[in-house]
Amino acid sequence: MEDEGLRIVNSFFQGAIPHLLAFVVYNKFMFYVYIIKSKKSKKLYIGLTNDLRKRILEHNSGQSAYTKKFLPWKLIYYEAYLSNKDANIREKRLKKFAKGYAQLKNRIKNSFDSAF
Repeated sequence: MEDEGLRIVNSFFQGAIPHLLAFVVYNKFMFYVYIIKSKKSKKLYIGLTNDLRKRILEHNSGQSAYTKKFLPWKLIYYEAYLSNKDANIREKRLKKFAKGYAQLKNRIKNSFDSAF
């Protein structure tokens, strides 16, 4: 049985250059640094995953020890990386260095403010 995402990619890129199709399919396996915001407490949470949809569902179903106390959560920002190492570095920098986090918050402040 063909994966739904792959079926869509194949139909969209029918007749496309083979290396372009390979790049699009390869990008299905990316790593995401994300920020979610709690409706209950207005807290922000920074995380890393290779399956963003699944991870957000886990947060909102209480499967994460920290975030289950502050349900529900809304995804307000994410960055995608091909390299897990790059994603790990970015996540750590956002969590550890206040200046980088403050710059990001300022850059997307409307997203932070309007999230609930």
